[in-house]
Amino acid sequence: MGKGFTVGRKGKNIRRLFIFIALGIVFVMYLSPLMWMVLNTFKTTAQIYNETPLLIFKPTLINYRIVLGSNLFRGSFLLSIAMTASSTFLTLLIGTLAGYAFSRFRIRAKNDIMLFILLTRMIPPIVIVIPIFYIYVNIGLQDTFLGLLLVFANINLAFSVWIMKGYFDGIPRSIEEAAMCDGYSRLHGFVKLVVPMVVPGILATAVFCGIFIWNEFLFASVLTWNRISLMTPKIYTTSGGAGSVSLTISFLYSLPMVLFTFLIRKQLLRGISFGVLRS
Repeated sequence: MGKGFTVGRKGKNIRRLFIFIALGIVFVMYLSPLMWMVLNTFKTTAQIYNETPLLIFKPTLINYRIVLGSNLFRGSFLLSIAMTASSTFLTLLIGTLAGYAFSRFRIRAKNDIMLFILLTRMIPPIVIVIPIFYIYVNIGLQDTFLGLLLVFANINLAFSVWIMKGYFDGIPRSIEEAAMCDGYSRLHGFVKLVVPMVVPGILATAVFCGIFIWNEFLFASVLTWNRISLMTPKIYTTSGGAGSVSLTISFLYSLPMVLFTFLIRKQLLRGISFGVLRS
């Protein structure tokens, strides 16, 4: 019995060792490009293009001084934050209300409508960018904050509606029925009881919608010229897409979404696990 226990314990230790090795490999594969980018932000361009990669060097903050001292970077950076926050909020507002309506009310041809909403998300953006461009030119929405806001919100709307409907489907209707028996209106019960229960799902949806808007390049390049200047096109054009300054811009631009995801990580995990369990 003691021998069997020893063999079983060795087997568990071996499996645990393999798991740690696999996780270490995945960790290195995903984080090594990011760590290399961060390391190069403290180098000069000449050090980056040195024939032998420099692991030991004298770090410099000149790249951060150049980038943070640029009015163009600060303006585009703040505009990207405002655009992402506004588009995500608008998408969640409409998607939450629509998801609740599809979950709770009897709607004629509901499944067909939901399928149509999903199909709009499957259309490649390159297919619709030119028609949207000509429409915006004719109605005067080109190169405007409102124009990009509507495009980004519309692109993420299908995803938001489907995800939020799934969360609402997992909440018993009896909760709202009991609240209405106590004198609550449907709207009051929705705001006071239902919405707090799906906050993790709303935050999880916000992360995915925000990341898509934050990284969007095609519409930000085609629909903006001079008045509106987001960061994604600027990263591509700055320093020809290479150099220590460009790497510094890329690193600073990646921080907001990383920090936002880190700050709500608990709610994000709850939201994702809630959706998986209910599905």
